[in-house]
Amino acid sequence: MPPDRRQRVLDDIAVFEADPFRGLVKSLKGKAHKGHYRKRSGRYRIIFKPIHPTNTVDVLAVLLRNEKTYRWESSTSSGLGVPRRAKRMTPSGPIR
Repeated sequence: MPPDRRQRVLDDIAVFEADPFRGLVKSLKGKAHKGHYRKRSGRYRIIFKPIHPTNTVDVLAVLLRNEKTYRWESSTSSGLGVPRRAKRMTPSGPIR
């Protein structure tokens, strides 16, 4: 992944701390992907799963958008050190 695009993806992942559903987010279809979402980040897609009881987000994959993008397995690694959890924050600190 080119460094400029990598930084954009990392910036989009950092936004998960404030609100994981802000921006171009859609839920994935199918029984195997229940509870999984994707967020657009340029030509890349960030596949993630929110964990509501702990107010965290597991980033499962970062994939280049093409005809095979959504045929991934949950064990797919993006090379970004995933899974990565982001705590959801409020102006006064983390939500507990």
